[in-house]
Amino acid sequence: MRPVILALFGLTALPALAEPATEAEAARLQAVFERYVGAETGIASVAPDGESYVVTLDPAPLVAMIPDDSATVTVAPYQLRIAPLGGGRWDVEPLTPFAFDVDVPDLFSMRVGYETFTSSAVWNDSLSMFESVDSVIGNLSMMQRTVEPSGAVSEISYDIEEITYRERSTAAAEGGVDSTSRISATGITETVAMEGMPFPMTFDITLDGYEMQAEVAALQPAAMLDLLAWAVARPQGPLTAAQESELKAALQALVPVFAAVSSDATFTNLVVDSPFGRMAAESGVIEVAMNGVVADGRLHERIALDGLTLPTQMIPPWAHPLLPDSAQLDFTVDGFDLAGPAGILLTEVNFLQGPDAETEARLLSALLPDGVVSISTEATGAVSAEYDLSMSGTLLAGPVGDPTGEATIRLIGMDAILAALGTAPDDVSSGAVPAMMMARGMAQAQEGGALVWNIELTADGGVLVNGIDMSAMGAQ
Repeated sequence: MRPVILALFGLTALPALAEPATEAEAARLQAVFERYVGAETGIASVAPDGESYVVTLDPAPLVAMIPDDSATVTVAPYQLRIAPLGGGRWDVEPLTPFAFDVDVPDLFSMRVGYETFTSSAVWNDSLSMFESVDSVIGNLSMMQRTVEPSGAVSEISYDIEEITYRERSTAAAEGGVDSTSRISATGITETVAMEGMPFPMTFDITLDGYEMQAEVAALQPAAMLDLLAWAVARPQGPLTAAQESELKAALQALVPVFAAVSSDATFTNLVVDSPFGRMAAESGVIEVAMNGVVADGRLHERIALDGLTLPTQMIPPWAHPLLPDSAQLDFTVDGFDLAGPAGILLTEVNFLQGPDAETEARLLSALLPDGVVSISTEATGAVSAEYDLSMSGTLLAGPVGDPTGEATIRLIGMDAILAALGTAPDDVSSGAVPAMMMARGMAQAQEGGALVWNIELTADGGVLVNGIDMSAMGAQ
């Protein structure tokens, strides 16, 4: 929790402090914190303590502003010790636990806490963020209850035995900050209960372990803090012309936010028990990568599950052999430009009035310089003891014209699929079996019993399967 809070409030532009700590320097430090929480709120205070300073962040003034008298919010003041290391670097040590309890009757309640928390971190003024963080949280718990206007109630609670977090950051050659982080968690349990539905439902979820590694290139933390400070200092009320200019300048400094970010997560022994049966996966991978507000726009995701067990209670017995043991979804979206539209928005568009029709057309043209976005997959598919199905391909689509693209579908195990469909009721097999037989007849046979379909979408709206024009067949 402490890294998040300090990253938000920041220690940007703090000078190396002389020892011992003094009241004058404490006042200076307090002014820095107040830049991000407001001087009039009374949230932040700083006091000298030997050769260091104790920072107290007390949300009580904000809690007092809640208009609902029936709401109760309990958040203890959070204290940190900051000690100068020289060269604009600061040792940061938590002194008090972080926990809160919120209760708005018949609407919302939430409670967060933990048993143990250890952390060591170093803030670096030149980076405007932490250069290193090492933290361990023991026995984290969270509970949330929400009441919908319809009267439906949902409750979510989870417990995590241990969370470890490690982060390292350095100045990026092209400006900003390059950062790597690793988070791992063990002993994860979660319960989701819903009432007021057609019937009550409870989902019990367990996960033995989770680990994620992430990288961020050319992050702009200084600009983020400046934007936060601007938002805190801005008076309440409609945005004025002068404030719009200030906001645009702050956003221009923030762009591209980051050059690229990626994360690679793995988990082990996921089990979900629900009214529909048990779903489980022995292991899984979740990969995400995306570029920032740059000309080379890109988003990539991959989700892979192995050792799958799927609930069979609501699946007819004839379909059980078709359930996969592993599955993977992989896609990439690229061919778009975020920097171009951002430049137009921040230099030409009035935020209060919005873009006119001509500007909207220019924004779309800037977003899609080639007129289309590319959606591709390299390895999407499913595998069981009976079959191996995979797909790869690229689709080009835009606001004008029909989508075009190519895809390849490869299947091993057609006979097993036909055998399973053959045991299905007549209303299923009578349509599915002839369709699969037709597909097999159009496929290219390869070694190992594989069947391959090469599919092409043409600019005139045609669909070709292994060179056969399907639209022409439909017209016959």
